[in-house]
Amino acid sequence: MKYISSHVETNISNNINIISEKKILDGNLQNSNQNIESNNSINLGYSFRGYKWNLLEGDINTIHNLTENLEISEILARILVNRGINTVCDAYCYLNPKLRDIFPDPFTLKDMDKGVDRLIKAIKNNEKVIVFSDYDVDGATSGALIYRFFKQINFEVDVYVPNRNAEGYSLSTKVIQKFKDDGYNVIITVDCGSSAITPVKLARDLGIDVIILDHHIVSNEMPPALALINPRRPDDTSEYKMIAAVTVALIFVIGLRQELRRSKWFDNNKIEEPDIMPLLCLVALGTVCDVMPLNKLNRILVKSGLHFIRNRSNVGISTLMDMMMNNGVEKKISTHHLGFTIGPRINAGGRIDESRLGFELLSTDDEVKAKEIVEHMERLNNERRIKERITEEEVINQIEKLSLYKNSIIIVVGEDWPMGVLGILASRIKERYHKPCVISSIYDEKVIKGSCRSIIGIDIGTLFNKAKEDGLLIDGGGHPMAGGFSIDSKKIEEWKEYLYRETEKMERDNKNLIEESKKLDIDVILKASSLNNASIINIIEQAMPFGHGNPQPRFMLHKVKIIKTIVSKSGNVGSFIIDSDHKSNREYSVVRCVVFRGSENEFGRFLIQNEGAIVNMVGTVQESPKLPDKIDFILEDIGIMDNCH
Repeated sequence: MKYISSHVETNISNNINIISEKKILDGNLQNSNQNIESNNSINLGYSFRGYKWNLLEGDINTIHNLTENLEISEILARILVNRGINTVCDAYCYLNPKLRDIFPDPFTLKDMDKGVDRLIKAIKNNEKVIVFSDYDVDGATSGALIYRFFKQINFEVDVYVPNRNAEGYSLSTKVIQKFKDDGYNVIITVDCGSSAITPVKLARDLGIDVIILDHHIVSNEMPPALALINPRRPDDTSEYKMIAAVTVALIFVIGLRQELRRSKWFDNNKIEEPDIMPLLCLVALGTVCDVMPLNKLNRILVKSGLHFIRNRSNVGISTLMDMMMNNGVEKKISTHHLGFTIGPRINAGGRIDESRLGFELLSTDDEVKAKEIVEHMERLNNERRIKERITEEEVINQIEKLSLYKNSIIIVVGEDWPMGVLGILASRIKERYHKPCVISSIYDEKVIKGSCRSIIGIDIGTLFNKAKEDGLLIDGGGHPMAGGFSIDSKKIEEWKEYLYRETEKMERDNKNLIEESKKLDIDVILKASSLNNASIINIIEQAMPFGHGNPQPRFMLHKVKIIKTIVSKSGNVGSFIIDSDHKSNREYSVVRCVVFRGSENEFGRFLIQNEGAIVNMVGTVQESPKLPDKIDFILEDIGIMDNCH
């Protein structure tokens, strides 16, 4: 037995010593009631990746109540109870959501009336309107949604997407002056603008009205926009604090359509009311890629949006799916595809100096143009991957050499790193070390720009906003879990001290923050033989869509034997496993577990070097893209037991 990276191993058994009511589910998963095997205790072993395994244990009477009254499987009932859904009524509504029952009145959002009234005036007077869109997926989807709505009512708007590297994030005084020179009367910002105080002041002084549709944290000093429609502004009393900018844009156009209908504008101009439902494709994509919590409104919007994506309601998304995935995948497309296949390619242009590509793809109805854009995106994405891999090696070398992982927040500073990969790497480093991470780089020896990804409890957006208000940052802001900034390179040490001090304070206020980020919640313990067909997918699909706030069900496979491991051309590691107590290696009992990019890390190399080992495994399930009616177990961690060979 080879123990690799022992410094990250954790004794999982210390987390839960006795699990007498835990059950290993086995047998025919298609039945509502599973064949249950009781165990007084389970040896969980040692976590290879340093996680703490948390075996969720819902009330058994509640589970049986849901199972019997809703006629659902025990696995699904356990998943629901583990997410706080305990009554039959709540479970029914969760499994059968209706958008009309929960969609908000647009005018509950602060300044919605002002923004809608100004756009109606612009439409009636045929004024020049430009949409200023951020360059990420949420920005691209927001810009495309606004553009498509106005196209349906025959009102022309222009869309401007700034160059990420040359212009940076959000409005600038330079672009405001350009819009004035070009004769625009109204600027609509999407997914940005809430911190653009100076540019918005200039627009006001130049006679341009600004309508901000955003969702980022707003400081006490707000830009003097004609309308700042952002549920996170301090004086907004609506309940929708955690929605994507594309959802703010959706609520805005619904409010606009409502008022145009009330004033009989559609009838008077003989224009058919726009069908907004197909725009949910864009809402689903932006919500998932901006990692909004999939509960309540967001979950229903994404579920509905996936329906329209599968029905090929957006030419750009459909073209991207056709080229990136196997034929017929639109019937099975999930949040995983949005976040890890479609989103990165739409982001690719913004990361490699062609910020407008995402908007162009999502707003076109020309199949030929869409195919050309997708092919170009794929080339850019491959280029981005190369740059990302090179930069990642430099980042990890710096972290390990300087032991930066020992600090309360990991802060890495490089030189001339590609700006477009900083956020991706910050996210990856956060997952690797279970700590908030800032990846930044010096440009032109004067300015440092960077991205941060945080953990639960470390509100990085608030820290960045405060630093900007105090004059430490040139610019900055974000969400509790993510942020971006720019700073004078002379202030970098002061910046580091500020982040160390404030994150250490947050840690003291909640000593369990780091430990909480290491926790792996496990819904159900299974035998590997339970995964010998795709029936479990049919069970968990009822709780979809999954994502942040509604995590994909996580399973533990108890005492499985690694019988063979192979490495794909792309570097993914696939291990074939069976239950350790199985009498034969017959084909139907073998399950494939996968570690993406496993050949590049010690986790994957452990599988390669330990064929024959008996371990516990934790992960999620998905339909195998290569083996029909088979399940792939997406491995997240291994429980190593003594004498496992």
